[in-house]
Amino acid sequence: MRYLDKLAHVDRRVYNIESWLPFSSEERTKLAIYKAFQEIVEALFDMVAMKLVDLRVPPKDDYTNLAELGGRSLLSEEMLSCLREANGLRNRLVHSYNLISDELALKSLELLLPELKEVRRRLETWI
Repeated sequence: MRYLDKLAHVDRRVYNIESWLPFSSEERTKLAIYKAFQEIVEALFDMVAMKLVDLRVPPKDDYTNLAELGGRSLLSEEMLSCLREANGLRNRLVHSYNLISDELALKSLELLLPELKEVRRRLETWI
């Protein structure tokens, strides 16, 4: 059930971002997009940790958890790379709002979103 809750949350936030992107020049909308992206990444990494628990592997930090899944061939290298990049962007958005180029952040987010949707579809097969 928790997997389904996480997937539904990802779906809601993806829909939000896709509907807000045309208006990303507005400060409020830009910040809402950043928050929705943060929630997508966190939900996907929650699912990664949940899968490790299911496998009786103690979850650790996000990057170690990805390495554990990669070592078990549960995600492709492309998906692992996408999640690493998304987590890095999430960290920059959360911890450095004033030091990141909004143009670059939004462009990166737009490029990552379709890949994250693919990751989401793959994680759904774990249920």
